[in-house]
Amino acid sequence: MGDTCGFGVRIETTGPSAADEEQLVTVPPLVLFSHRVDPAGVLERLRDFGVVSSDADGAAWTSATVRWKSGLFRKHAVTFGHSVDYYSEPGWSRQMIGMMGYFANFPDGEPRDDALTLIKSLQFALSLPDQEFDLNELDRDPRLSVVFAVAKHLDAVLFQPGYLLDSHGRVLLDPDGGTEPGAVLPATARKRGWDRGEDDLGDGNASEVSPPDVDRVVRRAFVLAALSARALTEKDEPDDLEGFRAELNEWLSAVGGDVGLEPDEAAFLANPGVPDDQALVDAVWRVEGLAVLAWALELSDMPRYDELCTPRTLWEALCLFQPEPAQELASRARLRPRAELEAMQRSLLTFHWRIVHYRVQANAIDFQAVVQQGGWFERFDLHSLDLVDGDLALHGTPIADADDEARTSAASIAQERHLAINWLCDGSHRYSDTDTST
Repeated sequence: MGDTCGFGVRIETTGPSAADEEQLVTVPPLVLFSHRVDPAGVLERLRDFGVVSSDADGAAWTSATVRWKSGLFRKHAVTFGHSVDYYSEPGWSRQMIGMMGYFANFPDGEPRDDALTLIKSLQFALSLPDQEFDLNELDRDPRLSVVFAVAKHLDAVLFQPGYLLDSHGRVLLDPDGGTEPGAVLPATARKRGWDRGEDDLGDGNASEVSPPDVDRVVRRAFVLAALSARALTEKDEPDDLEGFRAELNEWLSAVGGDVGLEPDEAAFLANPGVPDDQALVDAVWRVEGLAVLAWALELSDMPRYDELCTPRTLWEALCLFQPEPAQELASRARLRPRAELEAMQRSLLTFHWRIVHYRVQANAIDFQAVVQQGGWFERFDLHSLDLVDGDLALHGTPIADADDEARTSAASIAQERHLAINWLCDGSHRYSDTDTST
């Protein structure tokens, strides 16, 4: 976008120590980013420090300078830039996707994960055009007291290439993936459970986990649709891959799915290049979990336990690339009754257990007799599974006689569907952390 009000220096998505590709994201050397949109309030806060001159009043200003004196001779001034176009759509989503791609290349760790999650809440920005600040000299530059006061008013973070800072100038994330003691995330992040050690989506204590409500299930389904679509489309290498990626992320943002992104998922979707092979494989298989969520939302039938789902059918059910129909779908979504979810959980546990058991002991068993033993096996349910000679069948063949490809595919199906149904029934702070032990 244009170089408006000082938003003119580009961020490299490869991070501070890597390659040379750039993303369509522009920021000056120091920018305030916030979840609060309050340009009029910023003007009022500046008047607490001195005489303010601006090109317009209220929320319409684009440049505002505050001037004041200290002692007899020292004069100071700070100029803020404001551009409604900069934080409006469709450009804003691209800006945030680019910022996530930038920080995704920082070293793994809680500070980076916090930053990636925080970015999803940002809705507003102010620039400090044509001004240099040495943040290593916090006490020697009186202008920074004004900058920090505005940041505190907005509950903002500050971006300087290579660094994310809190409203006091303390480092939340540096190029080495570190953070400064005492650095504090914005209040909105802490309220939403985005502080370290808490659920990036939750609204309660980190130790309290409950099954997700229908809104969260819909958002998670949107995320799985986006992940699987990105991964499978990368393999097809369409002509306008860059345009596809941008459109996919814009759709996810428009339907609110980006609120539910885990840090690794955000990094995958924000990646401006081709993700590594393992990331692509993991994202492809997420579509099997999507099959469970779409079934739970009464949007599709559940595929047979030993058959792959049809991704395109699921994407159409989730209105992929159709923001308004997807939003309408979310507004009227409902979950199947708890009893149906628990019945499916028993069935998928049974399937997954036999797959895992075969990997440990590669021989045929009388699976039906095992289940009839009772005790721990009372949780199992064979009704939706086919048995041949008493054992689990894959495509009509006992598991011990099935080919390796069928067993490998069944193992991935079982893992992803078991994860999805356990998340639906039992909950988890993060979808990917859901327990699938058998």
